[in-house]
Amino acid sequence: MNRINNFKNIKLKDLEQKLEIDGYAIIDDFLTQQQIEKLTEVYYSGIPKDLSNKPFMYTTASSNLAYKKKVALAIRDNCRNQINSLFPEYRLAYALFVNKKPQRKDSELKVHQDWSIVDESLFKAYYVWCPLTDVDENNGCLQVIKGSHRLRRFVEGGSTDIDSHYIRIMKNYLISLPMKAGQALIFNQRLLHGSFPNMSEKERIATNLAIISPNSTLIYLYPDNPVSPTQFEVFEVEDDFFENFVFASKEMGRELFRPENRESSTTIKYEHPLFTKREILETLSDNPSNTDSILIRNIKITVDIFVLNIEEQLFNLKGIIKQLLKYIGIK
Repeated sequence: MNRINNFKNIKLKDLEQKLEIDGYAIIDDFLTQQQIEKLTEVYYSGIPKDLSNKPFMYTTASSNLAYKKKVALAIRDNCRNQINSLFPEYRLAYALFVNKKPQRKDSELKVHQDWSIVDESLFKAYYVWCPLTDVDENNGCLQVIKGSHRLRRFVEGGSTDIDSHYIRIMKNYLISLPMKAGQALIFNQRLLHGSFPNMSEKERIATNLAIISPNSTLIYLYPDNPVSPTQFEVFEVEDDFFENFVFASKEMGRELFRPENRESSTTIKYEHPLFTKREILETLSDNPSNTDSILIRNIKITVDIFVLNIEEQLFNLKGIIKQLLKYIGIK
């Protein structure tokens, strides 16, 4: 696993290198048991009604501003010293809880890429995700695609589940990350990630904190159509914007609200670039620790593409057979 010891003993250059190459790193002993208990208490202190029945929920989606502010303050207070030690030049932006209700298959999050929160051509953003209970594949641990932050953005300006065609190409890079309570997963905001449903008997609670490059400005992207966007308005906002603004309806994302009395700084087109198998495999295998020669690497990628093509043909054939059997059954 891509773990780096206790945060007190971390060499910042080692952390920076892991984040640059793999896009993520796990920090041991990020929160103490006392901090875990305190944050758990804050989470349960008046969960808003508009979040209480959601299979997967994030507190910034609530319309209860008092609760959101209390949550953000508690998470920052309990993570500030650790973040300042690991990222002395970065800023703490918004903070939230992300929760999965127990025994809910619909709490699964498919592999996706989060929305941009800074101008990624100039700055970086990371999330610090920390479970308050042990997590594994049964109760909603995260999955990541190692190195995927180095790909071109899958959706310019937006967030989306990644097409299953691409997931099949990247499957050898998809990694499950079981973690202990109090460990922290730090990952690049561009990293492709998802999570298993929570099929356990207890809620899966985690904190999530956004940190952004110095001199960067947090941005909020508003789509012209939340279902089928063609472009996004870019709003430059304060670091605590999501704690003071109701950006989504009670449906949590089905309807996004445009900030009132604000002018957008620009607009960006919604683009979903097409990738070739070779482009994806070359990017994900481009790792300094890989000692293979260029020739050997190209041979391996060519073989992988050949295997993927066969798998796709078998997958398509299986679908055709199913349709044929269904047709025969109907007749």
